[in-house]
Order: sequence, then C-alpha cells, then structure tokens
Amino acid sequence: MSVTRNEIVFDIFETLRGKIKDDDSIDPRQIAEFVKDYRADYLKQRLDRDPFEIDESTIQYLGDGTSTVVQVSKVDSSSLSGTNVGKHLMRTTVAIPDTITRIGFPGTFTHIGPANKLDYSFTVVSYKTAINSGYGRFNSNEIFAFPYNGYIYLLSRNDDFKMLQYITIAGVFDDPEAAYMVGKTNYFYTGDENYYTSQYLKRYIVSTILKEKFNIIVNQPEDRKDDATHKLEK
Repeated sequence: MSVTRNEIVFDIFETLRGKIKDDDSIDPRQIAEFVKDYRADYLKQRLDRDPFEIDESTIQYLGDGTSTVVQVSKVDSSSLSGTNVGKHLMRTTVAIPDTITRIGFPGTFTHIGPANKLDYSFTVVSYKTAINSGYGRFNSNEIFAFPYNGYIYLLSRNDDFKMLQYITIAGVFDDPEAAYMVGKTNYFYTGDENYYTSQYLKRYIVSTILKEKFNIIVNQPEDRKDDATHKLEK
C-alpha cells in the first residue's frame, strides 16, 4: 500500500516536535524536500544493485489532467542531432520529468505505448540507438521511444506511427509531484496524493532523515537485502 507525502512529512515532524524544543524552527517544506531526495536516492541505490528490481508501488502513470495519457505531435527531426533534416518524428507536447537513472537503461520507464494501457509497448531505447534502429527485416515496423532534452520522442521506419495522438507513459520518477502534475495546469498539489512509496520505504525515509539530518535515532527497518547504504549529502 502506497502512502502520501504528507504522511511521511507528518511522521518526521511529530518526532521532531517531541525532540526539539523550538519546533517553530522546523520547516515542513524543507522536510518535504528531504523526503523527495531520500526517496530518489534509495530507489537509485536499489536499481544500481539490480536494474530489474522495480517495486510495483513506485510505478506511476503520467496524465494530462483527465486521464492517464499524454498527447504527442509531429516534429521535424532537425531538433535532434544526428538525424536527417526533413524527416518527422512524434514528440510529447509536454515535458516529461526525470525518472530514476539505471545503468544500461535510458532511465526507468516501465511502459511507453499507445493510449490503451493494455496494448503493446514501444521499444524504449536511447536516442542514439533509436536513430540507428529499424533497418532489420523483422523490426521495420517497430516503434522506438526515447527520452531527449526533457521530452519523449517516437521514431519508426513505418509512417503509421505518425497517426498517434496520445500515448501512455509509466515509470519510476525522481519526483512524484512533478510527474503527478504533468498536464495539470489548474491543479494545486496538496501532498495528499499518492506518492508512489511503499510502507517499508516510508519507514526507511523517516528513520534515515531523522538520523542523518537531525541526529535522532529511531528504530530503522531492517534492510531486507542487507545491502542498504545511504550516502546522500546535503
């Protein structure tokens, strides 16, 4: 079961109030920043150890404010280095937040595909791989998706992909708030939204922030893999 950012911040705040005499000096906004950073740092450590160890509770679908789809439009390939001018690709109309980095992968996108989430997935690659792909006998119709300069691009040797209007994008994002707000122009983020963080990860974040930022020791959850190392410095 995932938790909200406010739940994590509240747990930290309540512990600090019992340990620090001047609780007016505690800034919830700073704690929220710590939560975001420590969550991302922990997940990166896990993926550095095993790039396939992705917790389902951390996977987040992007949306345009009304559904879990992102609009794409046709753009000229001149926006990309190493491609032929005059060719066209498809690109998301909004910027896409960063995902957790993984060695050997273009981030942590778990699904990029057509608007129907149950449909097939595109092949997610780096842009250098994408512009050199699709020339084989069996992949000439394949659609390649790749992140580049803050957007997701689509490329295929078959022009049918240019008929796409919306796609679905899912991944493990550095900042769940930024991912949640994609396409939402008239929404105020409260912190009560799903923060795509498991109960176990919540306990780890709380105990580690208290220890490393405030020198307060609480019962830290046992590392189930016995390999947790936290090296984030702020």
